[in-house]
Amino acid sequence: IYSHGVIVEVQRRSGASMLFVQDSQAILDVVQGKRSKPPETSNAEIPLVSVPENDNDDTKVALTSLNFAEKMLDYNRNDTTRLGLQMLSSLTDPDKMGVGTSSSVSTALVTEGNVVGGKIFTMVTARGRPVEDAFDEQYDLAMSIIANVL
Repeated sequence: IYSHGVIVEVQRRSGASMLFVQDSQAILDVVQGKRSKPPETSNAEIPLVSVPENDNDDTKVALTSLNFAEKMLDYNRNDTTRLGLQMLSSLTDPDKMGVGTSSSVSTALVTEGNVVGGKIFTMVTARGRPVEDAFDEQYDLAMSIIANVL
């Protein structure tokens, strides 16, 4: 029990947010009166287009991530599926990953016979009447992936 009478509990309700540990630690630090360092700033700008010699490396990493996402979508668990879809949403977003990487992943997703692309298409087309449930977020993520690919 703290002397000031405040008890803080941090919970992750569902899913597997990659930033959960960092966010919860920051919350607990503030409650304990610890000063956290401000995020490092830089004057450097991120280039909008990848450097050609690094583009192949990024593409290989992205396609490896696509294989990892396929494994995540194979599990029949909402949190694992959501995390896989979040990863795919980022991988297909040119603002987050750059034009070269997002284009490579998008092309791979729409290639005939691609398992991940087929699963995303099924998530969107198999949805029945609109219902607020765990699959609603999956549907939204699948739609964002399709929007990024287009």
